[in-house]
Amino acid sequence: MARNHISSKIINSWWLRRLLLGILIFSLITVFALYMVPSSALRPFIHTHIDTEKAFSAGEFFLEPVSFSVTTKDGIELKGEEFRAERAKGVVILTSGLYNPVSTSLFGHAKLLYDNDYSVIIYESRAHNESEGKLIGHGITETNDLDALIEYIRTFTTYLNLPIYLMGWNTGAAASINTAAENPYVSGVIAVGSYANAKEYFCSLMRDEAHMSDLFMKIGQAFLDPYLKITYGFGSGGISPDKSLSDLKIPVLLIAATGDEFISSKESEKLAEGAGKNVSLWIRDVGYHYVTGYFINLEKDPEYCSRILDFLSSSENAFSSDDTASSDGNS
Repeated sequence: MARNHISSKIINSWWLRRLLLGILIFSLITVFALYMVPSSALRPFIHTHIDTEKAFSAGEFFLEPVSFSVTTKDGIELKGEEFRAERAKGVVILTSGLYNPVSTSLFGHAKLLYDNDYSVIIYESRAHNESEGKLIGHGITETNDLDALIEYIRTFTTYLNLPIYLMGWNTGAAASINTAAENPYVSGVIAVGSYANAKEYFCSLMRDEAHMSDLFMKIGQAFLDPYLKITYGFGSGGISPDKSLSDLKIPVLLIAATGDEFISSKESEKLAEGAGKNVSLWIRDVGYHYVTGYFINLEKDPEYCSRILDFLSSSENAFSSDDTASSDGNS
């Protein structure tokens, strides 16, 4: 009788272990399946390399570029072009968006800035054209790109005492805001058509671009945070333009168009809400994604040009005042 009792306990224990193991395996499979919901929807927009045709050449704008390459701290080599003004008042880094504007269409802005005594950096973001990378960060990991470019700029003694400005479009605008919040060498930001909140932006990709149903959207939202942290690194979890902007003390100009079909002007309005006096907002009542209908021939849009140059000029004055105050304080 005692032997049968012992055998029964062993059998029950064996079945209990098998049951618990089965529950554990089932749970892991379920979690993995649910995790794959945001992964399958966002993968085409993240795990990719975008190649676009060159729209223009620098020569068409009578610009002479100096080609260069930099390597980011996470090992991505970026290709870029520099336009060195003889008596530069500052350096402006231009960052294009996810698909548009393509980097070579930024030569019109480079020409405007160069003719007004600003040196300009135009480059290919990670996973775009000649730059390396197979993972697009949508403004999150591209902060590493901008950090590397700022480090490159600061290797030149002629630039050491000059302000550095960031100007970007949509995801490039988000990257510019996020970078400025962490990099102390940024003196001002112009963000054209940035999204406000990173999580809401990725949700919009799942809903509007991947066309997920309401049920899968709920699952995707629930598992979005772990997916993004695993994809971009656990340190990237809190990176978002709305949070970054709240920490910024430098001048920021937010620009958007009411007719932008890709990123609503309401996103820029959200960013401006509750921001400090250093943040200004310009919502233009036009139907252009790029805010101006003369993206290449900017001289045909004097209002747009004036807004950009006036902001840089006022930011330059603020930079000079801060520099003077710092020098006086250290003397």
